[in-house]
Amino acid sequence: MGLEFTTISDLQGAAIYFLHDGSEHNKSSFTGLMSDVQRRTKKQCVLLDSKSEDGMKIRRFYALKGTHFVIIVRDNDQLHHVWSDGEHFDASKIAFTAEQAG
Repeated sequence: MGLEFTTISDLQGAAIYFLHDGSEHNKSSFTGLMSDVQRRTKKQCVLLDSKSEDGMKIRRFYALKGTHFVIIVRDNDQLHHVWSDGEHFDASKIAFTAEQAG
């Protein structure tokens, strides 16, 4: 998974990060999205508040502007794909794209 600069456990393979804005409504929405993705892939999925310490580190590291993201990160910390504010977060597309990351 990579991202050794965070406190998130480092597992083998690409990982999918779901960063929400911290509100209960948005957290619930992203939790549901993550569950849908987890039914479609075995990749590690991590839910984070984009304003938390780890969330801010990830946004800073990748120069992400905004508060809503789904990002796929390869083992070498390279971004494979990013969905951000204003885009449609589709679980099947996210899972398919994650599988392409290896």
